[in-house]
Amino acid sequence: YTMTVKELKVVPASFGDSINALTSLPGVNRTAGFFGPLVIRGVNPWGNNYYVDDIPIYSPYHFGGLHSVINTNLMREIDLYASAFPVSIGNAYAAVLNINTIDSVKEFSGYTDLSLLSIAALVKTPIYKDKNGNIAFGSPLESSKKKDYKNAGYFIASGRYSYFTLVIPLLVELLTGDKPSAVPKYFDYQVKTKFYLNKNHSLTLLLFGSSDSIKFLETDEFDDEKGIDPLLQGMKAEIDKQTHSQGLYYEYDIFNRFKNRLMAFTVFQRSYQYFNLPNDTVAEAWKRFN
Repeated sequence: YTMTVKELKVVPASFGDSINALTSLPGVNRTAGFFGPLVIRGVNPWGNNYYVDDIPIYSPYHFGGLHSVINTNLMREIDLYASAFPVSIGNAYAAVLNINTIDSVKEFSGYTDLSLLSIAALVKTPIYKDKNGNIAFGSPLESSKKKDYKNAGYFIASGRYSYFTLVIPLLVELLTGDKPSAVPKYFDYQVKTKFYLNKNHSLTLLLFGSSDSIKFLETDEFDDEKGIDPLLQGMKAEIDKQTHSQGLYYEYDIFNRFKNRLMAFTVFQRSYQYFNLPNDTVAEAWKRFN
C-alpha cells in the first residue's frame, strides 16, 4: 500500500499525524486506540521495520506511540509492505514502512503550528545558481527568480518542541493545588538539502533525530488521606532516549531513464533508564537500577 501525504492528511480522527492515518489501511491498528505502536496483521509491533528514505529509524514515535517523530509535511508518501517486502530489506520479519520525503522545492514556503503543548515549524527554499556558479537561496519577498538563475537544489528544515514542562505544571497546580510528579519533554528535527552538481549528478544530505525524556520524583510525605504508599517515599525514575541519524546520497541520473544511487548513513542511539526506591525495607533489586 502507498499513501500520499495528501491522503494522510484527510484521514478522519488522525489529528493530522501520519502514523495515526495509516490505521485506515486494511489490517493496521494501534495497541491503545489513538495511541500506541502500529499492529499490522496481528504481528508484534516491535517487529515492524521503519525507514526514512531507506535509513532505518528505531524510534518512529515519541514515547512509544504518542505521534510520529517525522513532520508529515516533509513526507511525500509512505509505502507499507504488510508482507512480501523487497529483497533489499533482508532483516524484517513483520511489516516494513518506508517514509519517502519530498524531493522538489519550487518556491520559498513554510508554516508554524502552535498548540497548547508543542510548537512545530517547517521552512523550505529552492537553491539557485547562475552561469558564473554563484549560489542564491529563494526568498519570501520574490515573485520569481531572475532568468539568469537556474534551480540547483533545495533546503528544507523542520522541527517540533514540546513545552509540557511550562504548561502542565501551571495547569495542574491551578486546578488541584498540587505540582505534578512527572512531566515529559520531547523534540524532533529534520534537515534535508540537495544540490545538483550538473544535470546528471546530485548530492543529498538528510539529518533527522528525536529526544524523549521524563523524570519522576515522589516527594510527598506519607499521608493516609492521600493514599501514598510509604515504600514509594523518595522514589525516583528517569528515562532519556535520543536518536540521531545522518545520510549522504550520491545519485547518477542517466537521461531520466536509469538512476544509480549510492548511500552512506549512520544512526546514533542513546537510551538511559534509572529507577530507585531508597526505603531501607525495599530489596536491593529496586535500588539504583541503571
